[in-house]
Amino acid sequence: MIGTVAVGMPFVLTLYAQQVLGYSPVKFGVSSVVLALGATAGAIAGQGAVGKAGFRPVAAAGLALMGGGSLVLTQVSVHGSYFPDIFFGLLLSGLGIGLAFVTATVAALAGVAEHEAGLASGLSNTALQIGSALGVAIATTVAISRSNDYLAANKGANPLAALTEGYQSAFAACAALAAIGLALALLLPGRPPKTQHQLPEPASVASTSD
Repeated sequence: MIGTVAVGMPFVLTLYAQQVLGYSPVKFGVSSVVLALGATAGAIAGQGAVGKAGFRPVAAAGLALMGGGSLVLTQVSVHGSYFPDIFFGLLLSGLGIGLAFVTATVAALAGVAEHEAGLASGLSNTALQIGSALGVAIATTVAISRSNDYLAANKGANPLAALTEGYQSAFAACAALAAIGLALALLLPGRPPKTQHQLPEPASVASTSD
């Protein structure tokens, strides 16, 4: 669910900013840097938090923040602005993405034998890529369906209003996906297993016989 929301939400937000607010790709790219900064801060904080608090609370906090950011974005409007909706939505989501990704990465490799670490990492990355594709597919499908329904119910409606209705529903879908991920995060183990350092066995004292 992490990749689903982490990619689906920014993709829809890009469409909203460019198609409704009229942002250029460059302008939106620069203004969305807060997402990367938030993810970096969340990853740094999450790395230490996982060792102290365990997988479950850190993953849950990350997904809660991602869901909260998506909920903030459900308030976007035809005449919206960068502050406060987009900025705070990106900031909350970025912090959540950083926390969740670090937890997922550590959890995927925790307790895995050294010779299987590559396989575990590959499976984790594959799951992320599949989730990302599903996120874009789900969010865009919800957005298009809702926009079409809005236009069908409101003949002659402003096309931008119809787009906005669709994007609001897509953000709500991302929040719902984050809630599902939050529920699944509660099934994670509490703490990462500590590395067992094998101590050299004491040298046996050879008995001598006269």
